[in-house]
Amino acid sequence: GVPATLGASANPQDDAFLMLGGNVAAHHAVSETLTLTGQAGFNVKYNQEGDLRGYDNEQFNLELGGRYTQGVEQFSGAVVYEKFDYGREALRDETGVELEWRHLTAGPIELGLNYRHTHLDYAANPGLDARRDVLTLSALPAFFGHRLQNAPALGSVYVGQERTDDSAADNLSYTFWGLRAAYLHRLTPATTFFASGGYEGRRHGADDPIFLTTREDQRVDISLGAIHELRRNLAL
Repeated sequence: GVPATLGASANPQDDAFLMLGGNVAAHHAVSETLTLTGQAGFNVKYNQEGDLRGYDNEQFNLELGGRYTQGVEQFSGAVVYEKFDYGREALRDETGVELEWRHLTAGPIELGLNYRHTHLDYAANPGLDARRDVLTLSALPAFFGHRLQNAPALGSVYVGQERTDDSAADNLSYTFWGLRAAYLHRLTPATTFFASGGYEGRRHGADDPIFLTTREDQRVDISLGAIHELRRNLAL
């Protein structure tokens, strides 16, 4: 990728960067209703210019759990771990659990309810340590438990909060809410085009000690992409 911006002096600024990511998932059927699951992945971003290496970031995640299916109801749970390094130094570790219920159907859309509870540990700044809770209701593109690989949710709404362990730092805590929507179109039996977008709002828990106002953030994002299924369990 090549980002290009204008600095405060209106002088052109640009830099090339390399982004790589990968993910592997495995499952083992213990019985007709119980399956053990595991997943690991990584994402890295490296800047080309040497003076911007302090903005490089690396992310690794791991999930281990299981899935129980009874008729059209499916329940899953996993222990989750995520490590995030920034500027070639450890920034944050996140550990916790994730629980999900899905209602399977014979049609192209399934319902899902997901709850994720984690704790964030900042090695260099323990004052930022926090607990994070997120509850998400989604409509998923699927066919009786076999979700279209890597496709975004057709629609979802979510609410959550991140609370610092230090109650004196409530200005760093915040609640958030958002919604996402996606459109999928199958171009060929193996290729699917998608467009997705989302909105998120955040409100912090107390006034900023310097600006004496409560911070509120809004974020909008749009993504376009395509998924080409090489085999049942392999997609590009």
